Amino acid sequence: MKMKCLYCNGELKVTQSVFHADRKGIHLTIDRLKVYKCEKCGEILVATPEMNLIQKTLSELEEAIEKQVA
Repeated sequence: MKMKCLYCNGELKVTQSVFHADRKGIHLTIDRLKVYKCEKCGEILVATPEMNLIQKTLSELEEAIEKQVA
C-alpha cells in the first residue's frame, strides 16, 4: 500500500532523516530516524511508534533532570 502526502498527495517514501526536538531545556537529536518523506513537496512524516518513543524518552529525561534539581 502506497502512502500519500497529506498536503500535496505526492507519494511518501521511507528514508532516514536527522530529527531535532527541543523541550524544556532538553535538546534531543537523532541522526538516523526512519521517516516518510514526500517525493513531491518534501514534507516529512514520523510514524506513530517512533514518535511515541521520542515522547517517552523526552518525558523520562525531564523527570530525571527534575529529580537531580530537587
